[in-house]
Amino acid sequence: VASNFNSEQLQMDEAMLRRFQMKVDFRMPNREERLGIINHYLGQRAGKVLQGMDLRHLVEITEGRSPADLETIVNQAGITAVQAGDMIGAETLMQAAERVMVGNTNTNTTKERERDRRIIAIHEWGHFLVDLELERKRAGGDWDKVQAEMKTIKISLKANPRNNALGFVFHKQGANLLKTKADIEHDVRVLLGGMANEELFFGEEGTTNGAHNDITRVTRLLHHAVGEMGMYRKTRLNFGALAEGGQGGKNIDEETRSIMEAQSERLYGETKALLARLTPLTEHLAGKLMEAGEMSLQEALQEIRSFEAACYNFNSKVGLTHTG
Repeated sequence: VASNFNSEQLQMDEAMLRRFQMKVDFRMPNREERLGIINHYLGQRAGKVLQGMDLRHLVEITEGRSPADLETIVNQAGITAVQAGDMIGAETLMQAAERVMVGNTNTNTTKERERDRRIIAIHEWGHFLVDLELERKRAGGDWDKVQAEMKTIKISLKANPRNNALGFVFHKQGANLLKTKADIEHDVRVLLGGMANEELFFGEEGTTNGAHNDITRVTRLLHHAVGEMGMYRKTRLNFGALAEGGQGGKNIDEETRSIMEAQSERLYGETKALLARLTPLTEHLAGKLMEAGEMSLQEALQEIRSFEAACYNFNSKVGLTHTG
């Protein structure tokens, strides 16, 4: 008997598990191994691949991806190149990576719906700007470091049928395997940034169901922090381990629910306060994104730097800048 069963996600019956004489665990490939795997599959397409490609960016964004995913990316790049009558290049590989990791996207869903496109733009910039603020603090004003450390690859207004999203932020997985309490809180703020920005621009009545996936993930993160890790409480107990239903709402005790709600309210308030200071920048970026349809991280950071420089020059002229 052989199986590729994932015991991390589902538990196999003990009687069935005893049928297997050997258990082999496979980890995801590291940076060097990913480069080797990609080169291996590119090597099978000799004569159809541009020489001297810089694969560092592709290797970086595919962290946490399996060898099968990497093979699929190269195969997809090959199909795209054949359809275009071209060679496989770095851009072709990046397009293939986006298709494999994000899914098929299209502009037709929101092409003629300006109201929806504006809401989506405001929403997506909310996620991005919350993440950017932390990275700017960590980088101490070094924009090159910000670009290197940001997980975002692209902000897009293209619809993604895979998760029913009308826009998305394409990002690479983080390298940190361990999450601190501060990391979890930051992840929650980033997820809440979309709805918080909607509320700032359109009022509470104008918030949409576009944040459904975000709120679901926030709920799971806070349940993990409070119910499974004992954060925000004196005891360090995992009550969820005693319940048969896992994360089912019926199994969350009142204390855990109360703490989750309080932390969610606090983090949402902090997110709104942060984004409220950035509404002029968000307005500017939303307009640019609606014009372009999508923006890379480099384009977004350049636009932000230009906007801030223009604001500084204007304030200098009217005497609003402060020194000392």
